[in-house]
Amino acid sequence: MKQGPRDDDRWSRSDWWGVVLDAPDVDVLARFYSGLRGWAIWKQDATGAALDLDFEVTDLDEAVAHALSLGAELPDFQPQDDVRILLDPAGHPFCLYT
Repeated sequence: MKQGPRDDDRWSRSDWWGVVLDAPDVDVLARFYSGLRGWAIWKQDATGAALDLDFEVTDLDEAVAHALSLGAELPDFQPQDDVRILLDPAGHPFCLYT
């Protein structure tokens, strides 16, 4: 799967952005996204976790299969051929795209 350049000092960058997701179990959702993209969890406690989020992939079918094996769900409706909408274990929609 394609991953962007890594910048270990991202907390000091002004161009970094992130997504905040609410979940009943922080650990489950953090491990899901960490496993989905192979990223380290930067920090975590009982109320939150921080890790990189980027969903561009080189092999869409392989990435979808990987996400499903980690607990994602694939809704029936898919609006584009080069994008797959999935639901994470807490029910949040996310997209994998090529």
